[in-house]
Amino acid sequence: MIGRPFRVDWHPEDTPEALRAAYRAQQDTMLRTRLHALWLLRSGRRMGEVASVVALPTVVQSGYSPELNPAERVFEEVRRWAEGRIYGSIEEKVEAANAYLRRLESDPRRVRSLPGWDWIDEAIESRPSSYAASSD
Repeated sequence: MIGRPFRVDWHPEDTPEALRAAYRAQQDTMLRTRLHALWLLRSGRRMGEVASVVALPTVVQSGYSPELNPAERVFEEVRRWAEGRIYGSIEEKVEAANAYLRRLESDPRRVRSLPGWDWIDEAIESRPSSYAASSD
């Protein structure tokens, strides 16, 4: 399984014994599960093992998913526009890219169309109303 490394910045007082005691004293089920996971991690268990012991769902993500990152589509458009041109310096290329970004900024409709993969648009349109953003 490929994934991002999980890292915890432990404090000196986060000993396995202290975490175990906190776990055993905790009454709230959700906090108890979290403490159990931390206790196991601090005791040297691997994340995959801890996730299965405390019944945490794991999500496997690919290393590169531009379709799930709308900003990447804008970057892709800028790269497509800038490639194949010859620039006298890196500063000229940066200025040209910035000028193109300013053009995109003045055309919000175009920008909104860039991340609009059909399947993403369809998923947004067909989502249950309970998932809709709220202004409350």
